[in-house]
Amino acid sequence: MAMVQAEENIKVVIRIRPINEMEKGRGETSCVRGNKAESSEGDDDFEHNEVQVRVGPHDAHVYNCNRCFHPEVTQTNFFQECGLTGLLDSAIGGYRACAFAFGQTGAGKTHTIVGPGNSTMPGKDDDGILGNSLLYLYKKLNSLGVEYKLRLSCM
Repeated sequence: MAMVQAEENIKVVIRIRPINEMEKGRGETSCVRGNKAESSEGDDDFEHNEVQVRVGPHDAHVYNCNRCFHPEVTQTNFFQECGLTGLLDSAIGGYRACAFAFGQTGAGKTHTIVGPGNSTMPGKDDDGILGNSLLYLYKKLNSLGVEYKLRLSCM
């Protein structure tokens, strides 16, 4: 079981949401894109560690992050690759853990956390990180063969 190391306490993971049908209909384009940093290696189109935000017709800001995911990433792939399983493993190991989503209205927080269907029962392909986390925890704890009490807090 992988535990979070002291120098890895905080990870910044960005998921760029796709433009929706209403935005497409108005001819809008995304103002955010993922970039590979110059020191980045590998060919994975979904693995970037910079995000560029266009703030005007001729200006953009670049921000560094641990990982940036393109709009095409699936809910399952995002969950498996964003680092949350390591955080959950650490929680199982007795460490306190917290994941949170930050962004302006319409940025895609609910889509990432709950999924597009807003399902109350986990187990669907389009579940967000909440449903996927619950399934991961139940499977992991059951495989360990230990008695457990699971407490969840959402704000």
